Amino acid sequence: ELALSLCQRHFAIAGWLAGGLTIVCLAFLSFITVSYIVEVMSTTNALVKRQDEQRLTDTDSLNSESSPLIRSSADSFGNEIDELRYPGRIVQSEAPTAPSADSMPFEITRRFELGQMAHMYFNSYLIVAFYAVICIYLYGDLAIYAVAVPKSLRDVACTYWPNASSTDTDNRTETDYCWSPQLFVGAFSLLVCPFAFFNVQKTKYLQVATSLSRWLAFGVMLTLAATTLAIGQGSGHPGPVNWTRIPQLFGASVYSFMCHHSLPALLTPMSPKRHLRLVLLADFSLILVFYLSLAYTGIFAFGHLEDLYTLNFQPGRRLAIGVWQPVRYFLALFPVFALSTSFPIIAITLRGNLKALFGLIRSRAGGAQQRSAVSLAIGPPPVALAFVTSSVDALVNYTGSYAGALLQYAVPALLLHYSRRKAASQLPPLDADSRYAPIHVSPFGHPACLVAILGWTLACMALVTADHLMEDAALANVTAAGPR
Repeated sequence: ELALSLCQRHFAIAGWLAGGLTIVCLAFLSFITVSYIVEVMSTTNALVKRQDEQRLTDTDSLNSESSPLIRSSADSFGNEIDELRYPGRIVQSEAPTAPSADSMPFEITRRFELGQMAHMYFNSYLIVAFYAVICIYLYGDLAIYAVAVPKSLRDVACTYWPNASSTDTDNRTETDYCWSPQLFVGAFSLLVCPFAFFNVQKTKYLQVATSLSRWLAFGVMLTLAATTLAIGQGSGHPGPVNWTRIPQLFGASVYSFMCHHSLPALLTPMSPKRHLRLVLLADFSLILVFYLSLAYTGIFAFGHLEDLYTLNFQPGRRLAIGVWQPVRYFLALFPVFALSTSFPIIAITLRGNLKALFGLIRSRAGGAQQRSAVSLAIGPPPVALAFVTSSVDALVNYTGSYAGALLQYAVPALLLHYSRRKAASQLPPLDADSRYAPIHVSPFGHPACLVAILGWTLACMALVTADHLMEDAALANVTAAGPR
């Protein structure tokens, strides 16, 4: 929901044609790297099942009545993996059992998170880099939430007047509002940040409620914007192409198709997985159509777009059609509901990754003290950023352009490369065991494709960096020139 709320403004600035082409390109590239993760999950299952078979064979050869219980396959990656939460849940691996004669080792039957697969395939330097990228990405998420939620509360609290329909808030500045945004940031940090010290369990009903509110909110916004256009009251007139704004759109749009870290939890329980690739393709196509529909109706319906799209419907803003006041409040406060429930889960996920990054998880002693120490390091950085800036655009652009791009493109490509190398050295050839025939193989797994994905990642990061440097230089020139 964050990506859909944030990208309309960048979409309009980049142009309706350039924006649409960029989103389609990003959707396709994200689908490619999702297919990489699926293949890596399949290969990981095959490797672990092969290890389990070998352990069972070794155990049977001992023929000892007092032999110890066989350790779980996850333990082979190190004890730290047992406590790795990504995203926010402890992964339980099953003890190995003898596979049936017709079993398919490459079938995805066991769940392995990205952290587990990174430990299995990467060297120590890449593992540190992997956790650093995830932690930076999650810190960026928390900072965005710490800005977006208080900003939504501030805008709703400060834009209600008895005659709201006649009040125009399009040109208001930060000093025009009746409440300081820092007041809402402080309240948000006091109410939500303490949840980083706890664990989140049994969130099924919370997730269902959040999903329902998400679809309801975006369905209402799509309907209102489409109705505005249908009656000929649209006030947006974006140009077709503005290539200089593509880098900013890239940073914001990376979030639109970011699902890679959740794939193990989403795909492992699915059964059957025979048409998994078609299911993913249909899913991405549906997301793309919905995203483009919401983006195009928004940029043509509104002449001025807030950095959070939901704020275009806030009380106090003139709309071309009449909207029931409670609906306006629901839409304006939707980021508060959705992001506030996600903040603790992301904070707890960040805590687990920080423990893994700094090696604290290796020590079982003093677990409560370690958890408290790491939890104390989670809240201050994003809250401090929220106190000094209210620009959601900038936070999204920096987080998505760097950590988001690495996590969505580079990490899957590297995992696929190293998993194939390990599978080639440890799995039996097909003529020795026909069960080890690969399935869920990515159609984009050619080495040239992997190189192209990595090159795309570096090129995008370089382009975004150049854009930031040029903007800073232009701002410095304006400041140096001073008022005339």
